[in-house]
Amino acid sequence: MTLKEKAESHLGEPISEEEYQSALPLAVNKLFRINDRYGTDHGEDYLAMLIYEQVLVTRFSNFCNANHRVMQAEKKTNALQREAPAHLTNNYTPRGIICQEV
Repeated sequence: MTLKEKAESHLGEPISEEEYQSALPLAVNKLFRINDRYGTDHGEDYLAMLIYEQVLVTRFSNFCNANHRVMQAEKKTNALQREAPAHLTNNYTPRGIICQEV
């Protein structure tokens, strides 16, 4: 079983080649730091778990960023609609209060 296949088995779904190539150097660096800091000798199985973890973190981060962009676009659209509504007309009541008709 390859390292990528081991990571996919931890994740429970396929990992694209792009995700794998992006996660691999980060996971290797983390593995070296952990082994150095704690004097351990974790190997390939632990590296597969770190790859899975990095892919999961990246996917969640991408989801959050996309969600944020959508929310910002909606706020911008709503703000523009509030600024200059073209379809509203102002009418004054007998007391001088402005009413808007749609």
